[in-house]
Amino acid sequence: MHKNATLQPLGSIRRHRELLFIFALLLGLAYPTIGRGQTFRPNAVPIYISQPIAVLHSFSSDSMYSNADGAYPQNPVVVGPDGRVFGTAAFGGVDGAGVLFSVDSDGSNFQVLHTFTGGNDGGYPVSIIQLPDGTLFGTASGGGTNGTGVVYRVNPDGTQFQVVHNFAAWIVITPLPYPYNADGVAPYGLIQGADHALYGTALEGGAFGGGVVFRLQLDGTFTVLHTFSGTDGASPIGLLQGMGGALYGACRDSGANGGGDLYKLLPDGSGFTVIHNFNAPGYTSNSYVNAGGAEPYTYLVQDQSGTLYGTTLDGGTYGGGVLFKIQTDGSNYTLLHEFGGPEFLLQPIASIPSGQLVLKGDQIYGTCINGGSSNGGGVLYTIPTYASTNPEYLFEIHSFDFGQDPNNGGGPAGGLTLGPDGELYGTTGSGGSNGTGVVFRYGSKLLALSPNSAPAGSSDLTLTLQGTGFTDFSHVLWNGQFVATKKLSPQQLQATIPASWLASPGSATVQVYDGIIGATTSPLIFLIGQPQLQVHLTSVARDQSNNVIVQLTFVSTGGAPVSNLNLASAKLTDSSRNTVMATAGTGAIGNLPSGSSVTVSLTFPASVVSGRGLLRIAGTYTQGSFGSSFRVNIP
Repeated sequence: MHKNATLQPLGSIRRHRELLFIFALLLGLAYPTIGRGQTFRPNAVPIYISQPIAVLHSFSSDSMYSNADGAYPQNPVVVGPDGRVFGTAAFGGVDGAGVLFSVDSDGSNFQVLHTFTGGNDGGYPVSIIQLPDGTLFGTASGGGTNGTGVVYRVNPDGTQFQVVHNFAAWIVITPLPYPYNADGVAPYGLIQGADHALYGTALEGGAFGGGVVFRLQLDGTFTVLHTFSGTDGASPIGLLQGMGGALYGACRDSGANGGGDLYKLLPDGSGFTVIHNFNAPGYTSNSYVNAGGAEPYTYLVQDQSGTLYGTTLDGGTYGGGVLFKIQTDGSNYTLLHEFGGPEFLLQPIASIPSGQLVLKGDQIYGTCINGGSSNGGGVLYTIPTYASTNPEYLFEIHSFDFGQDPNNGGGPAGGLTLGPDGELYGTTGSGGSNGTGVVFRYGSKLLALSPNSAPAGSSDLTLTLQGTGFTDFSHVLWNGQFVATKKLSPQQLQATIPASWLASPGSATVQVYDGIIGATTSPLIFLIGQPQLQVHLTSVARDQSNNVIVQLTFVSTGGAPVSNLNLASAKLTDSSRNTVMATAGTGAIGNLPSGSSVTVSLTFPASVVSGRGLLRIAGTYTQGSFGSSFRVNIP
């Protein structure tokens, strides 16, 4: 690559060249500055650079699989429309039988919504989905009345947990190869269909012991749609409802050739067809090598043209699994990548792709649970839908780590989920601070600007952005325009705002764009030559006469002074719901230069009752008005 080649915004260059640019950045062939007009400057030796993830939660240490918050999560998460992340940990909890949890997308407010006992409520939870009304439905592979698993429902705050289906007890009869029952054992994948019914799979059981596909109406009516016998596959994983309404899925095991298969059927159970049989891995020099892949432990995804995409754990030229695409009628089976072999531009070898894929535009995002540059903990990768098995198309975004690293995790077996913010979410079954796994996000969150204002007519300004998940591909946007950006850390970016953009009073939006996943953060507002007023509650106390004294601090944080500040009213409601007005402290405050502050003391009568209360204030200044309320503890 020429040392003066210029990196343009990702949408403006041809797709193949774009991938080569990204590779060059990732490997240290170019400095990771990303503003317009900046140039690549090659290093002497190419070095692979893993981009950071944001760890939202590290699960605590366990003792014999028991802890407070869960351990070893292994399945996809769900991200609600409000950005709340829901997931399961297969183990941990007080009884060691797993938990259902939630956490905000910034890592705050982690909650255990339900701790499974392994008894009647189920144990070892697997998949979850969220219905449009917010209700969560999930599967637990064990426990329940018969010890064979359950389907359950629960509110998003963890209330009203209810088992909606108990799977039947299984029967062991030799010489049958598998135990069997009426409706399946170890429920696994779950989706909601267009008809609002739930559709799912069970890994084992059914009349022939190879697992089942089932339908569950929201009123609890349960129907087995298909029972696997082994010749048509066994151990079905997740389901996808395609554009035409048919259900598509993968069986990890058995099938005509012994390497698993792909199948389709209609929502009423009719029309079952195997659309592709995988070959069993060979057993010569490498027991995992074959042609075309084996063991499709995958959740299929479909693009707008109807093409299906998925992965296999094993097989391919190097035995490390494959990424494939196929038409819904089984035609045009094509390999996009074969894992386990040398990767382009010295990227580390990765293998065993697993879990849920994300399809965004013409890019596929996925995870491998082995390989990478950090203790073999796997990788997060992206590849275009038009790729061939030429390794130059695969781009490894992040290397996971099986070690106890508070900023990483290892073994992302569940794959990825696309959030409403355009970012990628998932879990790892190991690693993190305590070795018991993490919940993670790939993508940027913008939290604060420093400074967040400037006077009109300012000179060039150095702007520092605070947040999480910043990478070498994070671009600062000022009113939608790319700004020369420097990454200081995964929590800080820095950009220079030219004086010409600060010449006139007004405001600007500041965002961060991630060039790998094409996601843009919610904007923060930067004020230019405009006042901004903040009010802080400083203290609440009583004086010698038992009057209540409340101190408020007014801060001018904008790019212009706050003029003629006036606190018009202040009223306090006490725990007896009695409301009184301030007897002193209200009225004119004066002018506040930009960056200055003033503290005001309000006096309320001694009759105010102690306990929790509510303070409400209102006022004006030349450029506008303000109002605030504060929860207070009255002494």
